[in-house]
Amino acid sequence: MKRLGNFGVGGLVAMVHGYRKSVRMTCFLQKLTRFFQILSVINGILKARKSFGNKRVGGAARPTNSFIPEGYAGFQDVVYYREDLEKARQLLKEAGFPDGFSISMDHGDQTPNPEIAQALQNSLARVGIKVKLNKLISAQLWPKYRAQKHELILARWGPDYVDPHTNAQPFADYKAKQLCWRNVYYNDDTSQLIQQAGQEMDNDKRIALYQEANKIIQTEGPYAMLYQSMYEHAVLSNIGEVFAAPSFDLWKLYPITKK
Repeated sequence: MKRLGNFGVGGLVAMVHGYRKSVRMTCFLQKLTRFFQILSVINGILKARKSFGNKRVGGAARPTNSFIPEGYAGFQDVVYYREDLEKARQLLKEAGFPDGFSISMDHGDQTPNPEIAQALQNSLARVGIKVKLNKLISAQLWPKYRAQKHELILARWGPDYVDPHTNAQPFADYKAKQLCWRNVYYNDDTSQLIQQAGQEMDNDKRIALYQEANKIIQTEGPYAMLYQSMYEHAVLSNIGEVFAAPSFDLWKLYPITKK
């Protein structure tokens, strides 16, 4: 028996925050986007990737700081943030919350969502951020998210087709009325980059535009990327020429052999 893995249709898991409370909270969240990245992504995932990868998702995940999945054109294995609790505390102090604050996070009721939400809650508590967890069924979670009524949400997103535009548009172009819009993140620069990339005929230039937008989103945007799902497939040892495709529509069964 052998196991194959691919980073495919499952896509990305991200903790995102909305910008819709009071003016004071809006300014605060904008200042602390990097703080959320440091604490939730790095402390929760990169430092404890074994915990997440093995205990919570059965080893079927890899940390990521990109909305372009591994296996897709334009993917860059770059880590933008490293754990720095002192810097996080300093950002809190500069934003006017030296003792932390309270906030709520919505998440789904299916495993591993509750477990991951609890891990993030514990990570943020280290610097005084008290997170109230709201476990919701899908019929409650997604309508609330689409109506821009969340503070934090633990959510996932998967590609529809094998091209970086499938993720770049929802993550970076608010005019598409998808993820950017739901999180009230209206960035005309990334929106223009994505629209320009969608019309660019030179593939190298097109990919560079997606990568430029991704860097802006990762360093300034509302998402804290956690991990990219990896699907594992068990194959008997006498079965050959089985290759895990990056998405379901690229699976090829005709090359498979049996000894």
